[in-house]
Amino acid sequence: MFSGSRRSKIQSPRFGFTLVELLVVITIIGILIALLLPAVQAAREAARRVQCANNLKQVALGLLTMEEADGMFPAANVTTVTPAGAGRTATWVVHVLPYLEQQALYDAYRFEFAWDHADNQAAVKTVLPVMVCPSAPGRRRLDDIGSGRQAAAGDYAAPTSVTSALRQQGLVTTPGQLHGAIRSNQPTLAASIRDGLSNTILVIEDAGRPVHWVAGGKRGPDNHNNGCGNFDVAGGRVRGAGWADTAKHIPLHGFTRNGLACPGPCGINCTNNNEAFAFHPGAINAAFADGRVQTISESISVDVYASLITANGRETNVGEY
Repeated sequence: MFSGSRRSKIQSPRFGFTLVELLVVITIIGILIALLLPAVQAAREAARRVQCANNLKQVALGLLTMEEADGMFPAANVTTVTPAGAGRTATWVVHVLPYLEQQALYDAYRFEFAWDHADNQAAVKTVLPVMVCPSAPGRRRLDDIGSGRQAAAGDYAAPTSVTSALRQQGLVTTPGQLHGAIRSNQPTLAASIRDGLSNTILVIEDAGRPVHWVAGGKRGPDNHNNGCGNFDVAGGRVRGAGWADTAKHIPLHGFTRNGLACPGPCGINCTNNNEAFAFHPGAINAAFADGRVQTISESISVDVYASLITANGRETNVGEY
């Protein structure tokens, strides 16, 4: 027998990574992450797009409830006569607030003053989540409207009409009237939407304002003259960003594919300068007058898109979208 001092000791083998093996494992993990990241981003964007569509659904239902109560869809800008007799104009969004569970915000709005008056600052600076698309950069965007005042941005707007220049240039062939379901200066009876509620857009995305964006999700020029009746861009600011802004409505002008000149053949996703624009890959969400929300491809022709805007355009076939 061996004494305790001379007893041999059996040692357990040690396991571990060599430096080369560790580097290989790290490389494999990096490759897997690179492969998975686009899928994760796509899944997140899909979720944001669904939330955006849900927001538009709520807005559409609010407008339909308002139509049921009042017998008509509101005008893009509604003039309210004050006790003093003066008329003050507020955008349709303000008037639909009670139907979006925003009665308190509606009550805070001072109709006796202009929307951008100092006494309306508390209301118009309030971020309205139902009017913000989560895919657009900046969830709490504020538009500087002058004199130190600001307005909370909204990403949804009413395409009030199709400009006659598009028809004159042969880009739009609609033979009827060019106004939309929500039109400038006057309300619209649902029965007067002769093209059909399911074929007529109520509200569509014009996301990212007041920042100027153009095709491909690129920042547009800070100062830009469009060459048509659309608003010009000054100081990087696109007008009509605020959900309470009376310049919020977006008549279709049509732009060139780079989003820098109008009129042109592109109706969707070429510029957010008061045209339909979204940050969803290749498409945009639109709420129709029957209450449904539909995805519309950015490849849609401007003629077909115009037919979806007009409420009484007398088009016989709106085509694929």
